[in-house]
Amino acid sequence: MRPFQVSIKPETYTVVAEDYYDHALYRQPLGTRAWAFQERLLPPRTLSIGAGELFWDCFHCENASESFPGGLNDTKLPDLQTRFPLETLRTEEFKVAWYTLVEEYTTRELTYPEQDKLFALSAVSTWFERRMNDKFIAGHLRSTFPVCLAWRRNDEAWSQKSQKRKTGPETYWLETISQQRLRVPSWSWASVNVPLLILQMLRVDRTLKFIILTCDILKVYDARSVKDILYPALIIRTYSFKALWDSAQESLVTVRGNKRIPGIVTDEEDRDLTGDTAYYLIQPVTHHYLILERVEMNGMILHRRVGWAHTTRLKSSIHGEKELIVLI
Repeated sequence: MRPFQVSIKPETYTVVAEDYYDHALYRQPLGTRAWAFQERLLPPRTLSIGAGELFWDCFHCENASESFPGGLNDTKLPDLQTRFPLETLRTEEFKVAWYTLVEEYTTRELTYPEQDKLFALSAVSTWFERRMNDKFIAGHLRSTFPVCLAWRRNDEAWSQKSQKRKTGPETYWLETISQQRLRVPSWSWASVNVPLLILQMLRVDRTLKFIILTCDILKVYDARSVKDILYPALIIRTYSFKALWDSAQESLVTVRGNKRIPGIVTDEEDRDLTGDTAYYLIQPVTHHYLILERVEMNGMILHRRVGWAHTTRLKSSIHGEKELIVLI
């Protein structure tokens, strides 16, 4: 229902539903598409065709419409979105702004996520690269490692949708280099087709010595496609914890110390951990762990991310030497 006016003398009031902008603009078909995200974010002014009326938005007049030509920047409507002021961000705000934008972006739909996941956000990422004098690596700002690895699936975001998104394809691609395809690595948020939560403001525990030595392009022969595949691989030196899956208790149990880790979140909703696979946990930031599985390719032992966990139970279990992990 469009806003309408009610006259209660001597005043005239405008009646508007709390979720009016959400239904009339944000959740209209174009508002749910990933390709339209940067088109709304970057221009200094935007004219949108919503349900029943036109909407106008700029830095000087936010959330204007035919019903509210002067905008609604002071209103307390719970679903009203304020324009993200990229041009006015201070340097210390850039990283948090990027994480926030990625969370919003991953709630949107792509017809071909396997090829468009990062391309549909490329104008925004280029803007951040230039402003921060930084470089993007598979969707992550180089200066944000290792904190940026602490992302997880956000099931709560599904509550805003009538139907959950179909599972994405197994393989996502970054680009083609010299006729060889560059695959999105499992450690990148762009490798999954689900809404995400980027765990911000986390603290790196320097005592654990999680060190990313380099990020290199690894060439691996793929027997299924009979082609060489290129992987952006993180070469990490850190401690790891071997664990097995206990399906009865739905938790991981470490092989050494018998520490039980509940609250596991797999990266893909329809992919469960299995009892016949050994998993390895590494800690990029305090109390947050990546769940890895080992894979052998071309005689190399590599690791692939499959999930995330939060626990305070493992620090006392650190033992032995740090190992070299190649994460693809």
